[in-house]
Amino acid sequence: GGRDLVLLKNIRGWTALHYLSFSNNACNISNEMLDLFVKQGGEDVFIQKNTDQKTPLHVLISQDVQHNGQKDNTELAKKASLILSKGIDLNIGGEFGIGGLFSLDDDGKVLGDIFVNWNELVLPALKQIMDVPHSSSQPILQAAILNKAPPNVIKDIVIHFTYSTLTKDSLGRFPIDVAVQYNLPWDDGMKEIIEAFASLQQYTAINECARYGLSWENGMNIVLKESVVEDIEKEDEVTGLYPFILSALGEKYVYDLASVFNLIKKCPRLVELYSIDSDEKSS
Repeated sequence: GGRDLVLLKNIRGWTALHYLSFSNNACNISNEMLDLFVKQGGEDVFIQKNTDQKTPLHVLISQDVQHNGQKDNTELAKKASLILSKGIDLNIGGEFGIGGLFSLDDDGKVLGDIFVNWNELVLPALKQIMDVPHSSSQPILQAAILNKAPPNVIKDIVIHFTYSTLTKDSLGRFPIDVAVQYNLPWDDGMKEIIEAFASLQQYTAINECARYGLSWENGMNIVLKESVVEDIEKEDEVTGLYPFILSALGEKYVYDLASVFNLIKKCPRLVELYSIDSDEKSS
């Protein structure tokens, strides 16, 4: 039957969609063709792996494009965007699979070579679909962090899809939540996430670092050094609290003692005034 045909594999584990995804195949992939595949084989069409543990999407985006011209890569990126978009429709890989982009191998690890052609194929493909409503709501930054994407990938997502820093996942987490929770290194994308997140909300970087409990060693030292006094002594617009208090409260996660200490050290006058004000209110 139709299902057996679209899921039929050769000795290398390739299905019809694997072949259609490969650059040497002259056939172009269309939405109509993918709809037909889905009608016959369902989401299984997109998650079938060959003997190299690659799905059709991964065969496409990990192939050697070193000698391709720009036109060839443009066509491949278009193919990838169609498969990715359909994968998002079908929720392939779950919430953090992003349409099957972050597909796991048998050991539960994301295939590293899906990032080999990030600039040539994957990023251009994402650009074609991230403006579409059902795709723009995808927690792509959280997915990249959780799936341990390379730093350049995380940074590129922030640069090209800046508003994704404001996207919450199903657990109500912003990317900054996940970045702090999983201790994303400052130079591996944490800096870009915090700066974009703060800028879009018109908050100061020091305020957001304090609110989300950024550790001293992982960037708070840098942010504090680059912050002006006015920002360090500015009340949070949401809570009315100063950064040193936000940091001490550990609103999101366990507070970082070094960050609290150095924030207090940076504004002793403010701490003194706050202590006097608190004593007056309590008396």
